[in-house]
Amino acid sequence: MPEIPGETEGQRVLILPWVRPYRGRRDTDPQGSGVFGASRDGGTRRHLGLDLVSVPGDEVVSPIFGTITRIGWAYKDGKLGSMTIEGRDQHKGATVKLLYVKASLQSGLDVDAGYIVGYAEDVAAYHEAKGHGGMTNHVHGELTMIVDPGQYLPALTVPPGDLRA
Repeated sequence: MPEIPGETEGQRVLILPWVRPYRGRRDTDPQGSGVFGASRDGGTRRHLGLDLVSVPGDEVVSPIFGTITRIGWAYKDGKLGSMTIEGRDQHKGATVKLLYVKASLQSGLDVDAGYIVGYAEDVAAYHEAKGHGGMTNHVHGELTMIVDPGQYLPALTVPPGDLRA
């Protein structure tokens, strides 16, 4: 991982780990797997993020240069927090969603990659209280990118004057 936020590796703009100190990725525990694409709800859906191991109170940092666009809740009961950061500068077109974060900033603020945006919450205790023990504490992160779909289409020839609005 680069020491300078936003450093590129080839054509990829890298992001920072969102939990500090970095303790690694959540693998498989009694409640499932924290890897991207892991099965959820008996195979009816997939895990759309990556879980980084945390201890309650660990710093959660912005993995990208962006603007905090939403502070909310991870679940309907309002007991664990979430936030969304929309990318800017070299991260324009990226959106990061973080779950199990107690936000320390307000929506609408610009943040640099590596800036503290909140603190890790105790998601393991939350699930234990619901009878689902053994989960590794973590902060969940999702990354989505807006791309030009045209770059995935085959070359098309459109006769002049045949363009429709």
